[in-house]
Amino acid sequence: MVDSDHFKHVNDTYGHHVGDAVLKQLALILQQCTRVTDTVARFGGEEFAVLLPSVAHVSEGQVVAEKIRKAVVNAHFPGVGHLTVSVGLSGSAYMDFNEVLVVQRADEALYQAKAQGRNSVAIVLGGAKSALKTNAAEALVPALWLQTRPAGL
Repeated sequence: MVDSDHFKHVNDTYGHHVGDAVLKQLALILQQCTRVTDTVARFGGEEFAVLLPSVAHVSEGQVVAEKIRKAVVNAHFPGVGHLTVSVGLSGSAYMDFNEVLVVQRADEALYQAKAQGRNSVAIVLGGAKSALKTNAAEALVPALWLQTRPAGL
């Protein structure tokens, strides 16, 4: 799960037409940071879900999350400037995949990322919490939702 930090401020300060342009640019950044086999979807408001179906381990998902976070931090959003995102990462073994639980854990991880100061990536796997704080000087990383599976499947 990926969520734009302080997005309400963008809409309130610059207007919804600028907010819409920001969301479109954010979606493009997410697509550029992922593979053709991945899925990027707007989940609601300023939240996006990114599904990484062929990632074998959560550490690979963390690499993608950091790539997205850094790309957003380095991007210039016309009319706004620079933004940051928070990312919540979760996963599941292929044979035990439950999309409802994965989304719930990714959402929980997203709240952790926000609570640890935003512009960060947090991970929640199967109830075990592992929060990872990223460089706050860099910005915008949304939350990622990740399904892991054994290699070869």
